[in-house]
Amino acid sequence: MPAGDHGPIGRTGARYGRWNGRSRAIAGAADPALGLVYFVTGNPGPATGGKLRPGDNLYSASLIALQMNTGQLRWYRQLVHHDIWESDLSVSPVLFDTKTGGRARKAVAVMRGDGYLFVYDRSTGEPLTPIEERSVPQNPLLFTAPTQPFPRGAESILPPCDSWKNKVPAGFLLGCIYDPPSHDVPNRLAQYASVRIAPMSFSPKTGYFYAQGTDSLMQLGTADDPYVFDITGGGCGHEIQGYGGGWSDEWDFGGWN
Repeated sequence: MPAGDHGPIGRTGARYGRWNGRSRAIAGAADPALGLVYFVTGNPGPATGGKLRPGDNLYSASLIALQMNTGQLRWYRQLVHHDIWESDLSVSPVLFDTKTGGRARKAVAVMRGDGYLFVYDRSTGEPLTPIEERSVPQNPLLFTAPTQPFPRGAESILPPCDSWKNKVPAGFLLGCIYDPPSHDVPNRLAQYASVRIAPMSFSPKTGYFYAQGTDSLMQLGTADDPYVFDITGGGCGHEIQGYGGGWSDEWDFGGWN
């Protein structure tokens, strides 16, 4: 991805050295009529080394639209700012046609890793579901982003964080998805809602999207060496066995009249 007018990595223009991330590991989608191809991108790197990469870290965890004949960027939308949770977008975008406000629209949908669906006009990148930036917990040492985007009024296809309240093992504290890793809280088990790899689909007949994912608790932290994907006390992020589950769900997108 060329730097272009948007900066090489993030708002600060900061570059970082040995591992940049933002790779594309999932098949894209193409609209020959518009001459555009759509991809989702991975998390920045080092995965939990946020202290090395201030800024939003463009174009990581983003939906990007490229001109087919030139490869030039038409538009992009970042779904996770300054990712330190390995929240790469891992489900291929889905192209579909809908109506909003009585107007026919060509749309593209993408499912974020925590199970929220984002829908955009695939020509312009205009959100077709209103998006709001919500405040999230902070760790200044990791340059955490002050807010993260959410589709207004929508729900995740996965259970909410509160559903884990009575399932946390003794000696641990419950954390939610955007709680930043911290050496000060080594016993935090954070919800790891994950919609990944398995394709999402859309039925024009029902107006539903179909997707699946898993929900578990993860002890994820940041090591002294930011290039090590680690947890306080050693290891590589531990999923607590017996504290997880899988879900499949359908999400209604009927548009707006």
